[in-house]
Amino acid sequence: MSLVLTGRGDTARLSKATQQRVKEAAAKLNYVPNRLARGLRSRATRAITVVVPSLQNPFFAEVVGQAQEYGDEKGYSVNVMVASSVESSRRVLSYLAGRSVDGVLLGVDSEPVYDLIKQLLGRGVACATLQAGANLPKEVPNISIDLEAGGALATNHLIGLGHTRIGYITEFTNRTHRKYLGYKRALEAKGFDLRDRWFATGKNTMAGGADAMASLLGQSGLDRPTAVFAYNDLMAIGALRVLKEAGIKVPHDFAVVGFDGTSVGAFTNPALTTVTHQRNAVAIEVLFSMLEHAKKILRKYEVPISLTIRESCGASIGAFAKG
Repeated sequence: MSLVLTGRGDTARLSKATQQRVKEAAAKLNYVPNRLARGLRSRATRAITVVVPSLQNPFFAEVVGQAQEYGDEKGYSVNVMVASSVESSRRVLSYLAGRSVDGVLLGVDSEPVYDLIKQLLGRGVACATLQAGANLPKEVPNISIDLEAGGALATNHLIGLGHTRIGYITEFTNRTHRKYLGYKRALEAKGFDLRDRWFATGKNTMAGGADAMASLLGQSGLDRPTAVFAYNDLMAIGALRVLKEAGIKVPHDFAVVGFDGTSVGAFTNPALTTVTHQRNAVAIEVLFSMLEHAKKILRKYEVPISLTIRESCGASIGAFAKG
């Protein structure tokens, strides 16, 4: 039946009468050709899906934008799906496992869904991930950055400006994630205090960053930090807003460093100092290289980090920082 309905009846040397009977039967049954099966055979869908936890975070919005630009250049359609939890990640990947897609770029935590990634790989779908854990299937390139080194880089920059009371804001309540460990390492190496009250949490949003910053500013006197390292640019932007509302001048009275190097950081007031990397661009390039059957695909990529220095730190600290 599928030969006739996909226009290949003549090629298969089926008689006109046979083809007509097939078409009449299909019409009675409301039959629709299985495009998924066709796509699996031809691998000609030229479509990828980008799965991200949020489009409100400028980092993930930029991941999508870069994938779309690359897809346009290479002749691929790019679809976007949002998965904000492990449960929704499983739903999304289960859905993709039953659809025709050539590649998947995962911007969500991949470790809880490795079983579904393996299903996609079994169907010949190319996969790349921005958040790989220790047990990533060997067929998936591991594109990573040294998050601990990034945390230390940001903190050491603040220390170099003369700050000794440096806060940390994050979405995580635990103190085992690698950016925090880098922050901690840098402070301990200089013999500076690492006070519990300088660790503040909020949702991974601008509002969450604002809430965490407000909690740090609620402290008084010498207990109050003079600088903060934020888990990402999104939370750092929220922190800048609260500081402005409180009448605290950045960078004269307070310094802020973010993480991810998103383009929006260049347009905040003051412009945001941030730890920068190109992990998203590398992951997209690797995924499309896999789709184009490039011969040399590494299984492990460590993307370098750097510090983009802007006005949110300044060259020196003011009277407030000196306590």
